[in-house]
Amino acid sequence: MKKIQENHDAGDAAAAVTDSSQDLPDFLANDLYTLKALFLELEKAIDTIPLPSDGSGASHPGDYMFEILEKADITPNKKTVIVELLEKLIQYLTVNSSSPFQRKGAGLQKFLDLIYIVYSKDCFSLEQMQSVKRSYKVHVSVEEPKKKAGQQDAWHVPKTVTSKSGRVISYWCFHPGFG
Repeated sequence: MKKIQENHDAGDAAAAVTDSSQDLPDFLANDLYTLKALFLELEKAIDTIPLPSDGSGASHPGDYMFEILEKADITPNKKTVIVELLEKLIQYLTVNSSSPFQRKGAGLQKFLDLIYIVYSKDCFSLEQMQSVKRSYKVHVSVEEPKKKAGQQDAWHVPKTVTSKSGRVISYWCFHPGFG
């Protein structure tokens, strides 16, 4: 009986080692530093886009998205590396999420979707670029602060933010058969 108990305990220990190794990420800290630098460069590129003072935003042809991404060193040649890293990071955040109601990595998933859409073709020809230019539009606008409903009393007055407001980039396809 003692021998069976020892074998059972060894099996539990092996299972515990296996379970703890599953919690390790498939990426390194260096990968995260690279991704952070990429996002900072993208933010700088977005912040340098000139916008009209009336707050209406600016529209550009679809190929403008390639220019924005290239300023952040996101090119078709680096697409697979960026996509693989984002997928690993999203999976890690999703699996290790402690809350069943809030999904971590949702913003990363939206960025990954953008990369999939912008670089949907592996090889871009001049004809493909012209088609993107005709079919897509890029609209850049200032992000409006979100207002929470029901905060009417003085105790819930939001703080005044003195920092620069964010920007929203919309990438719209106006051609239903494009793809």
